[in-house]
Amino acid sequence: MKPKQTFLLSVLMVCLLFSLNAQTNTVAPDTLDSVLSGTIDSGVVRMNFIKLNLTSLLMKNISVQYERVFNKLLSGAIAVRVMPTTTVPYMFLAYKTFGDGDPNAEEVIKKIKVSNFAITPEIRFYLGKKGYGRGFYIAPCYRYARFNISNLEYNYGDIPGGQDSTIILSGHLTANTGGFMLGAQWTFGKHLSLDWWIFGPLIGVENSILSGVSTVPLSEEIQNDIRENLNKLDIPYTKKTIYVDQNGASLQAHGLLAGIRVGLAFGIKF
Repeated sequence: MKPKQTFLLSVLMVCLLFSLNAQTNTVAPDTLDSVLSGTIDSGVVRMNFIKLNLTSLLMKNISVQYERVFNKLLSGAIAVRVMPTTTVPYMFLAYKTFGDGDPNAEEVIKKIKVSNFAITPEIRFYLGKKGYGRGFYIAPCYRYARFNISNLEYNYGDIPGGQDSTIILSGHLTANTGGFMLGAQWTFGKHLSLDWWIFGPLIGVENSILSGVSTVPLSEEIQNDIRENLNKLDIPYTKKTIYVDQNGASLQAHGLLAGIRVGLAFGIKF
């Protein structure tokens, strides 16, 4: 399925669920605690939550989630995460992992630009007695994500005559994954909430490509060196396709991808 189709399908699915209960809901309060907490006030349930994932800000991401409560036990939510084009978050960790004290490696990492986008629809099942968007929940979910990288310099050695010998690489990775979230949500007063995304494993498939054009024609020897280095990349459960010629190089990959969703989101309910 194409990324555009998966995006539209995700939005359509959640909007359809929201439309099933889009009108203002009134119910008799189940408990005095519901009234005091502000979730239920004079028989009116506050059915909507807008939340900002605070932990995503640490990674230069902006992640916002909208949740719609359908009834005491069930709600639907959709989260959108965006990272504008920026430098690599926590560069000092990248230096430590990949730089190995090499000042040239640090300069390469400083020049890299990254960005990403993700959309995650989910259905929540609240497990406790309080409900209506409060307490522990389990949430099956789907995620479409795209990660972009550019301005990655690959220096492949000296060229006779002192010519520049660098390939500027750029590329992207798209992922379609599914999983579930274990979490807990609390409400405070009439309009505030705190949502703890405790543990959310994801698994699915990814497609990626990284390519670049050389600043000078590549000799057969250098082509072989580049091809050998790319073949050394160990990507578990992934099939690689490598292409190198005198003009540059490309790496395409397709395989399994796993991840984890965690976070702490502060919200407003209405």
